[in-house]
Amino acid sequence: MAQCVLEIDDRIAITDLLTAYSWAIDEGQAEALAELFLPEGQFTGSDGSAIRGRDALVAFASRVHGAHPGRVRHVISNLVFVPEASDRVTVRSYVQVLLAESTGPRLLALGSYRDEVVQSDGDWLFASRSFVSWRGEAEPGDRGRPSPLSTPGTSSDARKESV
Repeated sequence: MAQCVLEIDDRIAITDLLTAYSWAIDEGQAEALAELFLPEGQFTGSDGSAIRGRDALVAFASRVHGAHPGRVRHVISNLVFVPEASDRVTVRSYVQVLLAESTGPRLLALGSYRDEVVQSDGDWLFASRSFVSWRGEAEPGDRGRPSPLSTPGTSSDARKESV
């Protein structure tokens, strides 16, 4: 079986896509966020709820931004790219969602994304994005290892919102 190779230009373009998502949702640019997805693209929250299609994604992004306008920042890191085909890549990353408060930043959510991105008319777009919240249970693929949030007394109430 031939191994797919991800060209550096594609890697940069996909990284830009993931970064554009963070900026769009943080800045309240709901329409711009929806345009990062295929027309039938889907976001799945940590509760398993699926938001499908650009109109639903606009409503989702507006709701998320409206909860804390201008005060939330999505920070992604530790990107892993798995080329599935020349025009399809799976990307896994960690995400921290910070809320700016008068006393300083507060961690609102911590988890990971699993993205299926595809090349469409020369642009890389999300076919799907799934968020897994780390609320004390292991992330898929990490079964049997302690979660980073499994500290006794840790409250996950602030992390219940899908991001």
